[in-house]
Amino acid sequence: MMKTISKQAMSKAASSILVAVHETVDGLHRQGVVGKATMREFDGLCLAPVGILAPKDLGAIRDA
Repeated sequence: MMKTISKQAMSKAASSILVAVHETVDGLHRQGVVGKATMREFDGLCLAPVGILAPKDLGAIRDA
């Protein structure tokens, strides 16, 4: 019998894998194996997308 995995569990597992891969590439960058441009590109792929903030949200951030 096959066990089904929830989307949340899959997302968490994928996130854990991505964190581990990013740490590995960062270590390679610190050792000089991966260049700065490659690391910057890799970082861009790993970042979560940023949503657009409403003006009132920006004001709340400034006031904080």
